[in-house]
Amino acid sequence: FDKEIKDRRISWLELVFDLVYVIAIARITHHLTLHIRISGFLEYASLFILIFWGWLNGSLYHDLHGSEGLRTRLITLWQMMIIAAFAITIGQGGKIHFNTTIVLMIMQLLITYLWWSVGFYDKSHRRYSRPYVIFFLLAMALMGLSLYLSEQWLKIIVPLVIICNYTPPFIAHRLLRRASTDLNLSSAMSVRLGLFTIIVFGELVLGVVNGISEINITNFSTWLNFAFAI
Repeated sequence: FDKEIKDRRISWLELVFDLVYVIAIARITHHLTLHIRISGFLEYASLFILIFWGWLNGSLYHDLHGSEGLRTRLITLWQMMIIAAFAITIGQGGKIHFNTTIVLMIMQLLITYLWWSVGFYDKSHRRYSRPYVIFFLLAMALMGLSLYLSEQWLKIIVPLVIICNYTPPFIAHRLLRRASTDLNLSSAMSVRLGLFTIIVFGELVLGVVNGISEINITNFSTWLNFAFAI
């Protein structure tokens, strides 16, 4: 876990991993277009934040503690399968809240395991990974609780889940500062964040193209809308 790879380059597996997450973002964006209202936007924002949380933690773990071994590859593949399953649940009717929550809980469990394993295999990292394990388990418990409550409770539970998931890095940062230690990410992580953003923008352009192609393109106002959208 302590081994640092100098001049690390982004692997093909990581690029496919990013692409699956962008597909999930595209699915929730399409879902938003079918529910254009305040509640629909809040639902979209919450799901986007949780999807990005999954991508960020999976990417950081790969950057800090990953390797070319089978374990890292399988963990990456499992997370891709989970987020792909999440994308499927978004397009379904009926118990969308129940199905989506179950898949998010599975992703939450996997990511919690990743940070727990850091402290398990390398005891010097345990004090830094402990906040992740505690807060992520608390977030998963809140998700499970939401399955037995009415959807009105989501207005309280979802913000708490987001707070629990985004708090640990700040605590770990303070612990690292006290130990006079810095968190060093590879240059590949910065490039990867840029590539992830580019893919998202590519999906946006695709959405504009698909939307414009469905209406009368001989109208000047259509091309004007197209130009503003791009």
